[in-house]
Amino acid sequence: MPQSGGGLLAQGGSLVSYGDLSGQPISVPALYFSTRDIRLSGVTVGRWVGLPMKIRKVDLKLALELAASKPELFPVEQTFDLADVGQAVALVEKPGKSGTVLIASR
Repeated sequence: MPQSGGGLLAQGGSLVSYGDLSGQPISVPALYFSTRDIRLSGVTVGRWVGLPMKIRKVDLKLALELAASKPELFPVEQTFDLADVGQAVALVEKPGKSGTVLIASR
C-alpha cells in the first residue's frame, strides 16, 4: 500500500491484509492508527478453515463469483502439471513473479 493509501481509510476503518499478495511492505503512518482509530487485521487460510461451515460456504461462493466475473483479479503466471510440482514451487519463490502459480491434474 502506498504511503498515502492509509489516508483513504475512513475514521475507524480497517485495513485487512490477505497475506503477502503484493510482495510489498504495508506502509501506513503510525499516527493513523491512534488518531483515526484505524485497525489492521490479517486473514490466513489456516484460520479460515476453523470458521463455521456457513461462513466458509459464503466465502467460497463469493470467490467463485469473483473468479468467473473478474478474471483480471487473478492473473496466472504459469500452470504446471502435478508431476512438475517442484518447478511450480521454484516459480512461487522467484522474485518478480506477476501472477498465481497453478498446479493442475490433466
